[in-house]
Amino acid sequence: MNQRQKEESARKQLLRDQCLNALAASVPYHSTIKNIKSNIQKSTASRMNDIFEPCSDTGLSEFQIGKMTGFTNERVFSDPKFRLGFALHEKGLATSAYSVAVVKRLIPREAERTTGIEPH
Repeated sequence: MNQRQKEESARKQLLRDQCLNALAASVPYHSTIKNIKSNIQKSTASRMNDIFEPCSDTGLSEFQIGKMTGFTNERVFSDPKFRLGFALHEKGLATSAYSVAVVKRLIPREAERTTGIEPH
């Protein structure tokens, strides 16, 4: 790449940066985003919604009064894929190459669409 091409490339990059900065500045909340300071002591909305509240009538949690819902052992162990994984882990074979191949064949899964990460 000669000197003229380098100068032209630098000029195009400068023009591109200027256009991007102008576009960013046109966003109404650009200055707010640019000047925001993080506060690690502040609680997030997700964390605020994660607080477990007791039942209103008794003051006890759902678990304490026996109303907690979830999967029963029978429901979990009725899934053949879970039983296979449980048996392999119980026998210490879950990480062997053969058991990985068996699981891939019996429980085929595609790679994640967004990341391309293989499931097994």
